[in-house]
Amino acid sequence: MIAALLSILIFLPIGASLAVTFLPGEYKVYRFIALGTALLQLIIALSLYLNFVSVESDYSLSAFQFVEKIEWFNMSVAGFGIISADYFLGIDGLGLSMVLLSVIVLVLATVSSWHYKEIAK
Repeated sequence: MIAALLSILIFLPIGASLAVTFLPGEYKVYRFIALGTALLQLIIALSLYLNFVSVESDYSLSAFQFVEKIEWFNMSVAGFGIISADYFLGIDGLGLSMVLLSVIVLVLATVSSWHYKEIAK
């Protein structure tokens, strides 16, 4: 399984919105990009849900799954120590259910606005 599914789930709409912004075309193209992105997010969220292992824990960091931790930067500040930042991402059971719910609403909103023709972008 891909380890960066949460990052893909987060940054996929940003890429799709940039594609819609810079692509010339009519509203039908934008609809298919939006629907494709929403369906791809639904597939990723369902994959996360199906691979989630439900365990009882003490609500520590071990309760997070699909964890991504990447060191972003370390900066030495003279006399004050080291400032560091990490890209740390993980999800627990409640967060996963909220992600799944929001992706389902996204797909339903995209499909329900299919016939809206006023402003495409």
